[in-house]
Amino acid sequence: MMRTDRLWNPDRELMDADRLDQLRLDKLRKQLDYIYQHSEFYREKFQDAGAHPSDIRDMDTFRQLPVFLDKEVHRRSQEDSMAKYGHGFGTFVCTPMDRLALVSSTSGTTGAPTYYLFTKHDLDVQAEVAARQIKRTGCGPGDIILHGAAMSGLYLAGAPLIYYGFYHQLGTMIPLGAEPGAQKLLETLLVTRATALIATPSYLNYLHEAAPDMIGRDTSELGIRILFAIGEPGAGLPEVRKKLNEAYQAEVYDLIGPGTNFAAVSCDHETYQGMHVVSADYAIHEDVIDPVTKKPLKIENGVIGEQIRTALDREAGPFVRYSVGDMIQIFTDPCPCGLPGHRIKVVGRVDDMLIVKGVNVFPGGIKNVITSFVPRVTGEFRIVLTEAPPRVVPPLKLKVERGTEVDPSQIEDLKKALGQELHARLRVRPDIEILPPETLARATKKTDWFERLYQSD
Repeated sequence: MMRTDRLWNPDRELMDADRLDQLRLDKLRKQLDYIYQHSEFYREKFQDAGAHPSDIRDMDTFRQLPVFLDKEVHRRSQEDSMAKYGHGFGTFVCTPMDRLALVSSTSGTTGAPTYYLFTKHDLDVQAEVAARQIKRTGCGPGDIILHGAAMSGLYLAGAPLIYYGFYHQLGTMIPLGAEPGAQKLLETLLVTRATALIATPSYLNYLHEAAPDMIGRDTSELGIRILFAIGEPGAGLPEVRKKLNEAYQAEVYDLIGPGTNFAAVSCDHETYQGMHVVSADYAIHEDVIDPVTKKPLKIENGVIGEQIRTALDREAGPFVRYSVGDMIQIFTDPCPCGLPGHRIKVVGRVDDMLIVKGVNVFPGGIKNVITSFVPRVTGEFRIVLTEAPPRVVPPLKLKVERGTEVDPSQIEDLKKALGQELHARLRVRPDIEILPPETLARATKKTDWFERLYQSD
């Protein structure tokens, strides 16, 4: 049954498909004209492709354009702009510096940070689509939300999320962040009686592990009713979602965006249905390509590919034909919850994909299997690479933490059971090393699942 009471902007979120398609096409044409006129970078991209904005008649024509931006091109553009324009924000910037209202960046976990620029208009768009996300979780006035994700520096999910996510006052924000440490965060949850918590799934799991020793309480006793899982696969992994739901006795929502105008959030259906895209009128999201050939893939239910995002109605640093490196699955069939539109599931990162004897393996899939063994394991693991990915010479090497109650005499049985389940569900036969509990570092931002031995050679 459709939860219309959880819609922030019903006129847009329930817009008729034909109306929405026309609105998006009109916005796309306007955006392409804008970047062509205001950015030397984008003019060169069009010219290299032998195209002009006036050639774009429909979405299919648009999808034939090559990828204009990815993280590496973005970084090079930032380097070039320092020499050309005296700033390091990128040559694709379309507005004068005195019109910028906010500068943010990615966490830099895959290289140097990439910058995101916003005018006041751009921030209003972010606030609009973020409000749609938050309202769909049932969060609203009266809720106290503790921000427990990393907030240091310009991190996109830090202070900027607080600005555009709670601009419309859908709850009271406590901007603590992960930096003060788990003890401080858990004590703050107790004192403030927060009803919602924002963090990465890995950190949420760590807080659950640490709570009994640090505050003498289980996380299920804290009164948290909503978990915002951000930054890495969380609610999209059935076993991880189940574990967090039970650990906190809270509803777990998977969120992505809206830094590039693209935003999505999962619904509260009992079975995970993917994240509902709430920004279809402000971004093109259903654009996927083959990660190897870079050719467009047919948009149909269940298709998996590298996502190409395009912002609509953006001024400062418009992202057009931009790959942030996510591999997604698109669902076009109706959702049982009744809400319309496409849904997506983040399968993993393009640069995280491993190929083992012809089988594509993502860390998220491994995490889901390992989490199903909790409490025999803690859920923490690392993938050990002796050569640069994506190809892995078998066997795939894993380090997995055993649970606190697992006796050393049970380790071999645990290894065997893990290996059998990973082979049954992922079609790989790993070499597993079992580690004592709390051996592996816990991350406050995105967890790096890899131990890259080849980088230390």
